[in-house]
Amino acid sequence: MKKGQLIKKIVGEVLEPEGFVWIEPKEAVWKFHKKTRNSKGEKVNLMVQLYNSNLEKKIYMDLISSAGGHAGGYRIDRIVPGCKTQAIYYTNDEEYKQAIEKYASILKEYGIPLLRQMIESLWPDYLSQEDHEIFYQEHEQHLNSFMEREKIDLNQLNIEMVAEFIEKHISEKKSTPFEEVKPLIMELAAVFGYVANRHRACKWILKDVEIRTFCALKFLEPPEDGMSSMTVLDTIFSGWRIENLRTKKYLLDNYNRVFAYEERELLRKYLAQQNQRK
Repeated sequence: MKKGQLIKKIVGEVLEPEGFVWIEPKEAVWKFHKKTRNSKGEKVNLMVQLYNSNLEKKIYMDLISSAGGHAGGYRIDRIVPGCKTQAIYYTNDEEYKQAIEKYASILKEYGIPLLRQMIESLWPDYLSQEDHEIFYQEHEQHLNSFMEREKIDLNQLNIEMVAEFIEKHISEKKSTPFEEVKPLIMELAAVFGYVANRHRACKWILKDVEIRTFCALKFLEPPEDGMSSMTVLDTIFSGWRIENLRTKKYLLDNYNRVFAYEERELLRKYLAQQNQRK
């Protein structure tokens, strides 16, 4: 039996009764996915994935949640009390099967109770998937609301200036309760999108990835095969939530990361042209 079929059968017997669905693999990562809701009725995605190491004969299992505070997921060293390793080793097909059976046993005893807890956020304050969906639908209203209240000409701002402007506003609200500051976070994200679009064509999109749905700012350049979008809403929220995080630097780093690909591509084309002239 192939490795994927083995995992689907053995691990699936544990996860499918809990509402997890097998995802047909596009690569050598085998996944089970569950869409659920937390105690507030908000959307949460859970995922269990298994994959082999490229360097050694060992297999990992990750438990992942879209709920706040579960970043990085959980491997067996965070699941099983006293476990000091992140993977299970094997040397042959029989030991590989035994490793999968061991993971199924770990899921039964420790994983399922943990996955039920992972539905809830570990943070008291967070942006839900619904918040991202609402922002996507209402970003123009947020922009207009801010401009009418602040009486500011955003056309005078470049990317660095708007990042500094956002940092100033969000820093002043560090001690403000989240539910009161959340509208401002959405307004400032809309402001960043407006200014960014004046310099490089972009638009707001909803990105639906396996573990979560979120609103991102998609730049129409560089090409589709480059990194073409950035998270703005989450970045500004992190600037408010994390004490020593510089919102300006975080925004500019994410913005510049988008166009690092474009700069490399321009250099590649330039060097190709130079070689043709030789």
